[in-house]
Amino acid sequence: GFDVLIKACKYIGDDVCVLIIGGNVNDEYLKLCNENNVHNIKFMPFMKKDELKKYYLASDVFAFPTREDIWGLVINEAMASGLPVITTTRCVSGMELVENGKNGYVIEPENIEALSYTINVMAEMAPDMQYAMGQHSILKIHEYTIENMAVQYAKEVNNYIESRQ
Repeated sequence: GFDVLIKACKYIGDDVCVLIIGGNVNDEYLKLCNENNVHNIKFMPFMKKDELKKYYLASDVFAFPTREDIWGLVINEAMASGLPVITTTRCVSGMELVENGKNGYVIEPENIEALSYTINVMAEMAPDMQYAMGQHSILKIHEYTIENMAVQYAKEVNNYIESRQ
């Protein structure tokens, strides 16, 4: 959904800097920026988790306008870094982890108007409200550890085995 994010940037304030991380700058994205007169986007290369964490911590909100994602681990990472999240109804982790108005917002995919509106709402939100949403993200994601997921997986496997006997 990088193209959706680029088009949405046409309608957000110039004082909002958008970092697109992990996407190679290609002619299509540059053309979209030019066509939409967007100058507040910076493209960053793919980064390893330890380097990426610096950008999570320096951000105010995380937007993931995906068209389809089985889980979307970046949502977990952003929430663990204390960020409110904007994502779509096509991101399973977003549907499970993001509570509208509490730690972010879930919108329809490819809805440029909703994405730009939500980014503007988040950008204009009082810092203490952004912080509270970020804290809610941390509390929500706390239970989604590898250890807890392994325990749940083991329970599901045991239930399956017992049902087959």
